[in-house]
Amino acid sequence: MKKISHTKQPIVEGLFYPDDPDLLSKKIEQLMASNPTKKVKGNRIIVPHGGWDYTGDYIATGFNSLPKKDYKRVIIISNVHREFSKNIIIPESDKFLIAGNKINVDKEAISIIKKSGKYVKESNIPHMEEHGIETILPFVAHLYPKASIVPILLGKTIVSLVRVLTDIINSINNDDTLIIISSNFSSFQKESESLAIGKIGVELTKNGKLSELIEESRTNRLATCGAGAIASAILLGGFESIELLKDGLSKGSPLSGGKATYYATFAFES
Repeated sequence: MKKISHTKQPIVEGLFYPDDPDLLSKKIEQLMASNPTKKVKGNRIIVPHGGWDYTGDYIATGFNSLPKKDYKRVIIISNVHREFSKNIIIPESDKFLIAGNKINVDKEAISIIKKSGKYVKESNIPHMEEHGIETILPFVAHLYPKASIVPILLGKTIVSLVRVLTDIINSINNDDTLIIISSNFSSFQKESESLAIGKIGVELTKNGKLSELIEESRTNRLATCGAGAIASAILLGGFESIELLKDGLSKGSPLSGGKATYYATFAFES
């Protein structure tokens, strides 16, 4: 039997963010310094995924909103962008490699998740194809070097999976845990379309409309790719408000052809 690699390799390193450790560290520090924001008391943020030229300010804003704390466990939840399935997927890998730095997967948390029922699937393959978690990991490694990670992919935005995901988060959440939802609020489409559909997702999120988030996504009337994970974070409860910290269309380029993605950063206020 072929031995499974225990280290998940990066797929967008050097493309979406610097692959040189020193340049990566300097870039993170620059982004953090240039994106101050209000502080919240909670342990949940929503940030986008994609190339840092477009998402870096949004990701840094999310991390800047958090209280100064040495988190020991960081749960990062992203959606599956291809081959959707009725599963919640955790990795077989015990480390994720970022710019030569190996980040430990929290095996204790993974062991707990594996007991969460038939919808949980342990597989490296979907994780090998996704960047929604990877583009956030350099910030985690830089800001919380002692933390271990719990990478989770959500296969579909449906009620049954949202409920299971909520139970999973609840089972591994504690005072030393940070929860990060990776989500964009539109696909890459005409700017006018991204703006319109992105604003809908932002309003539903800000107002905690979890049922609408699920239904509008299920019926493809919403392009908030992390809607299911956002719904789980809302269903988890224990917060007073969901604060919108930053939102807008991605910056244009000569190659964008009038298209853009709608991004947003949120923080849950306890």
